[in-house]
Amino acid sequence: MRWPSENSPRPTGFHLLTQSRELALPLPARPLRITHFAQGLWASGVGDQMVALLRGLPRHHRQLLAVLENEGPLRETVERLGVMPLEFRQHRAQRVKGEPAADTFEAWLRATRVDVLHVHDTPSALVAMPAALRVGCVVVMDRMSPVPGPDQDRTRRAALRWLTRHARHVVADTEATRHQLVAEEGMPDHRISVIPAGFDLERFELAARAGLQRPLPPVLAAPVLVHVGGMVDPSSREEDLLHALVQVRQRFPAVQAFFVGEGPRRPMLEQQARELGLSSGVHFLGYRVDVPAVLARARVAVRCGTTTGRSLALLEAMATGLPVVATAVGGFPELLAQGERGWLVPPKSPEALAEALVQALEDPKQAALRGARARSFVARELNVTRMISDHETLYQRLLPH
Repeated sequence: MRWPSENSPRPTGFHLLTQSRELALPLPARPLRITHFAQGLWASGVGDQMVALLRGLPRHHRQLLAVLENEGPLRETVERLGVMPLEFRQHRAQRVKGEPAADTFEAWLRATRVDVLHVHDTPSALVAMPAALRVGCVVVMDRMSPVPGPDQDRTRRAALRWLTRHARHVVADTEATRHQLVAEEGMPDHRISVIPAGFDLERFELAARAGLQRPLPPVLAAPVLVHVGGMVDPSSREEDLLHALVQVRQRFPAVQAFFVGEGPRRPMLEQQARELGLSSGVHFLGYRVDVPAVLARARVAVRCGTTTGRSLALLEAMATGLPVVATAVGGFPELLAQGERGWLVPPKSPEALAEALVQALEDPKQAALRGARARSFVARELNVTRMISDHETLYQRLLPH
């Protein structure tokens, strides 16, 4: 493993820092050693927010990146920023015999003298946080889905709650997350900060204008529904959209659906689409780097899971101005203003999902109005510079001066 030296390149890019809406930050701020830790380098809400921090925090900080797996489409992006990911891979046999990845990370933490360790997801927290607690490092932990769902085993849920209680501070993406952490996990409110996702609208629009990187299926003038997300977790419930499509096609026989993303659930979903007689109307596009351009060719975006996480896919659809039909879980009602910026439906209800999709397709004026409100909200409230500034303020506040 290659450890960075004092002469390792620093991140480059835009380095904007404004005052937080709530906490004023005097400039210049104290230089910090900040290590971000994530499972991998996948294009997701977690990954893109982490890259935004690497790109945007002031350049006098020394930022490092640790991962459990040095894989994913964002690897090239972070390396262009001058950040070389450090891998602390935990192999299957190691999980049984012990925690060598955690031991190795602990030795690295002691040698590097990190000021702040920011843990961005659950798998990395399980490895990084025990080591950080032994070292006495300040830990900031992201909690985007406050209470793990029933699909996660009891031991994992208990471990996540224990780690959360022992973090110095927790970052929640919505007020709903904060409320559930306090009410259901007993977290003290003063140890939680709500920092909404930061969305780089300018970069998104540039990507949209760049156009498609490879062709889409020929759908002519048919209305297109689009679902973007990794087909990894059962909680994403893509199958609910397949069942809803059967009903939607009774009213709109030509409707087409694009599933953008890749994961181990894809073969099962493809088989289910065939069994439902949807082969001619459902297209699995795999991983795409041109999601903004794909969204620009759709009529409605869909999010139908039972948990939200930090849903980059939802924000991208809102930024496009697409009407969104989403399940009323987690922070989605906040983002969609209880339906004023889209349609909200109960989770695990293909019938309600189908009804909302039909409404969006039948009333294009109402759909356009809700889409326009969503785009305006992203531009006004989910500014990436604000998100970076709020993290900078938090890091500085947690350390002794």
